[in-house]
Amino acid sequence: MAATEINGWVVGDKMDKTVVVLVERKVKHPKYEKYILRSKKYKAHDEDNKCLAGDKVRIKETRPLSRTKRWCVIEILRKSLKTNTFHLEQQDFPLHLPNAFPCYGIAEIPEEVLIGIPFSLRVSLQRPCEQDPSYSDAWEFRPINITIYVVVSPLDFQVNEKTNIKGLVLKNPRKNLPVADFQLTPNSKGNKPILIDFYQNTRYLGGFQVEASVVEN
Repeated sequence: MAATEINGWVVGDKMDKTVVVLVERKVKHPKYEKYILRSKKYKAHDEDNKCLAGDKVRIKETRPLSRTKRWCVIEILRKSLKTNTFHLEQQDFPLHLPNAFPCYGIAEIPEEVLIGIPFSLRVSLQRPCEQDPSYSDAWEFRPINITIYVVVSPLDFQVNEKTNIKGLVLKNPRKNLPVADFQLTPNSKGNKPILIDFYQNTRYLGGFQVEASVVEN
């Protein structure tokens, strides 16, 4: 027999090589003969950790991989990210060295997200390229603690203070800079603003705003 394949939405991506996929289907009520929505969550194997919350995927039934995992991701059906860029000016980045540390902030967010389905907002820092006027090859400094705040309206998103604050540590700007993933769940459709602020201790470094385009499921 051919293995069963179903489509669903990733609602959890915190485990290593495992994602939680929400599958919804319409069934006819046996008594009232109206169609109602049923949902079920499956744990699926994601070998390369490519899936993020909010991705639409196709999963396939497979042999038991663990006590609760009997599915694997075979295709990502929708994984489209738009990029918003902002620049933290040198004077806004207080360092204790002669050479300030200019950097770019990158925010990645899905083109469309669904009401009630968690999605990932990925925030990262990127150093300028050699052609950039603010580029400096003399970047050697002590680690810097950066705090990122994601500010949203409780009318637009489910708010959780613990998940809306992340800390990053800048150690060596010659290597890959750290990435912070935030999970947000929209409450209503429309274009919803998301404010991202950066702090070093209590000093405000800068911030920017993106919009999430929320549609009905």
